[in-house]
This record gives sequence, structure tokens and C-alpha cells, in this order.
Amino acid sequence: MKLLQPLFALFASASDRDLVRMIEYLKAENRILRDKLPARITVTPRERSRLLRLGQKVGSSLRDLITIVSYRTFSRWLAAAKGKPKTTTVDPENWTTSRTPLWGVATVVVQGGCE
Repeated sequence: MKLLQPLFALFASASDRDLVRMIEYLKAENRILRDKLPARITVTPRERSRLLRLGQKVGSSLRDLITIVSYRTFSRWLAAAKGKPKTTTVDPENWTTSRTPLWGVATVVVQGGCE
């Protein structure tokens, strides 16, 4: 954390226009670094927790900032952290699982149709 203290001091003394410039620079730097990484990045539970804690404070602006995972993934993480179950619009009595020939992915087959 001591490594980041000079950066925090710089942010604290900057004007709004300066902050915008700094954020634009950091976003460009992140894009460059992100392009050098493999397509898929795994994060540890500790890293995920940190991203959730900081991302919640950013609010809806996170859609424009997030790069390491998709906003949809972040939203799933957030729902899971809050203990919200995954929702479905299919009635459990009217579905079965089957294996598709493409990549062996299990899919849901609706037998009665959706209303």
C-alpha cells in the first residue's frame, strides 16, 4: 500500500481536469498492458473480492472502465457475493438437459414452450 501513497497524494492535489487526464492516461496504459496479456485471465478469490469492493464504489461508470473482465461477469460476481441465486425464466417441470454435438455443451430444451 505504501507503494501507492505517492499516487494517492497526486490525486488528492489535482484539479478535476487533471484527474480526467490522469484517468485517461491510466486507461491507455491499462489497454496497452492488457493487449500484452493472454486472452483469458484468471483472478484469485482475493483479487475478485478487491475488484468487487472497489467496483461497487465506482457505480454505473464501471461499464466504461472495466477491462479485466466483462461487466456481465462483474455483475455475476456481485450477485454471487450478495448471495443472490441465479434466476431462470424456464419452468423446471418443462425442461430436460441434453448434450449437443457442438463442444459437448449441455443445453436446456424447453418441452412446453415459453410464455
